[in-house]
Amino acid sequence: MNARDSSLAPAGHDELLAGQAEVLLLTVDGADFRRVGVDAVDGVVTLSGEVRTESERKQAAAVVRRVEGVRDVNNQLQVAHERSVRPPDQTLKDRVEAALRSDKTFEGVRVESVGRGVVQVSGAVAMAEHDAGTSPQILENASSDPIPAAKGAR
Repeated sequence: MNARDSSLAPAGHDELLAGQAEVLLLTVDGADFRRVGVDAVDGVVTLSGEVRTESERKQAAAVVRRVEGVRDVNNQLQVAHERSVRPPDQTLKDRVEAALRSDKTFEGVRVESVGRGVVQVSGAVAMAEHDAGTSPQILENASSDPIPAAKGAR
């Protein structure tokens, strides 16, 4: 192709298209497109990342097609599994609660999500009946990754 080819966009055009597409996606009511990546090359916009539903996946592409100058949309969005869409803090809380429910010694213990991967466990436990290392082990088993705070829990 030579410099006179009218199909070539001016410098910066793709960055402008990607920016306009991102802004438009973030303003769509009822959809969460914060985890959508937008890239543009020669007027072709590529969408990547995760959305909650197949409907959102299709909606994102339709929204981007409305941006003036977009020649095509390469929709690489993945529909997240319902489980992975759940907030990680809620998942951690649920797993800790389930692990504690498996041991009657922990009846009445409350688990609250504090945020950012931290849960607060409160209540009374008769530790004389338990090995002192059991509580941290139960909490660590509730997570697929070790829970650093549980290592020193008492």
